Amino acid sequence: YGSYWMAIRHAELGAGAVRWVTVECDREHGLRLMRFNNDTAATRGRPDTIAVAIGSAIPARLPCSVTRLADAFGEPDDVTTVNGVQFAVWEQPPERLRAIR
Repeated sequence: YGSYWMAIRHAELGAGAVRWVTVECDREHGLRLMRFNNDTAATRGRPDTIAVAIGSAIPARLPCSVTRLADAFGEPDDVTTVNGVQFAVWEQPPERLRAIR
């Protein structure tokens, strides 16, 4: 999951190796699916791992904090930075995180 500009860029470059879904922060639920330009196939199934890109050098970063996401979905298994982008990672994602709409 990531902000629009991050997710769309990586989805185009990734050639299907990793599926990206564009999400927005939502006060009530923590995350919600952005209704614009998402591949619905990426939201089906039961992924083994879900990572949420929450911070980066990209201007359009997702304005969620690790604390806010943990409150909504439980503590992530890891918080890591890859190429300047911070990710919260759930190795066995809770159903609520898998089923964001």
